[in-house]
Formats: sequence, structure tokens, C-alpha cells
Amino acid sequence: MINTSRGEIIDTNALIEGIENVIKNRDLLILKAYPNVIVTPHAAFYTILISFVIQLLIELIKKK
Repeated sequence: MINTSRGEIIDTNALIEGIENVIKNRDLLILKAYPNVIVTPHAAFYTILISFVIQLLIELIKKK
């Protein structure tokens, strides 16, 4: 599931419940066995720009 919108398009609680049920079962292993399935953590926040902002904030905090 890739949500590229800025608004809510899915029932998040239902998605989480569904994912948890898959993890509890062997289904996730079966799903990951397909060659076109990739399971990744949510990493949309981490970009080159935000990395620069974080480094800048760390430097500013160190100066105080």
C-alpha cells in the first residue's frame, strides 16, 4: 500500500489490523516469497533535505 496523497484515503486502523493479522499468520512469509513484493518500513520522512535540516538543528542545539 503506497499512499502518495496528502489526505486520508484508507481506513488506517483497518490496515494496521490487517497487517498485524498477516504477521501473526504465516501469510506474510508467503507474500514476501513472490518476486514482485517488497516489504519496507515507512521512510517517507527521511530525505536528503530533512537530513540537512536535522543536522542544522543538531548544530544549533550544540551551540546553546
